[in-house]
Amino acid sequence: MKKIERMTKDVICATDISKKFKNRTVLKNCSLNLSKGEALLLLGENGSGKSTLLRILTGLLKPGRGVVTRTASSIGYCGHVSMLYEHLTVLENIKLFCALSGRANVDEEQARDALNSWDILEAAGRYPTEISQGQKARVSLCRAFLTTPDLLLLDEPDASLDACGTETLLYSIQQALGRQAAVVIASHRGDLYRSFVKDTYKLSGGELTT
Repeated sequence: MKKIERMTKDVICATDISKKFKNRTVLKNCSLNLSKGEALLLLGENGSGKSTLLRILTGLLKPGRGVVTRTASSIGYCGHVSMLYEHLTVLENIKLFCALSGRANVDEEQARDALNSWDILEAAGRYPTEISQGQKARVSLCRAFLTTPDLLLLDEPDASLDACGTETLLYSIQQALGRQAAVVIASHRGDLYRSFVKDTYKLSGGELTT
């Protein structure tokens, strides 16, 4: 009975996830679960499989084995690649994302306010090829948080941010947790997030440990 109750509370539950690329095993029987209002920190070296695991959790990549169950009605994802359309301006990218996410009611003023909160409003009319890597990171994070998703999956979100951007990131994560979103953060910077994460996992040799 307790196990059933726990599963109903989980926003996401991954069980025995394994993944191979050709002959290389990236993930071996990885399991985790996360409930509303909880944050999970995923640590690991470059190439350890953190990005692969996050892409599987989002549904962008299928596991070789194992099951991922999601009860979240909406997911926000920020990966290493900005995934911005180069023929659209920053503002147009944000508006298109909202429309594709079922949030077509987000108008231009709200989109501009969101960009302003990430200190990137000055780039609203520019194209992705005209902005820096750090600015692209802010736009990607703005997009992930804008639709107030139930589940946030953030892959090295602080990697291209300056001190001001990092402060905005931490504030935004804490705000998301306050409205009972679940958050998974993959990072080398465990020190940044440990004050509000529930569990810390380490991914090494394809295996996930606490």
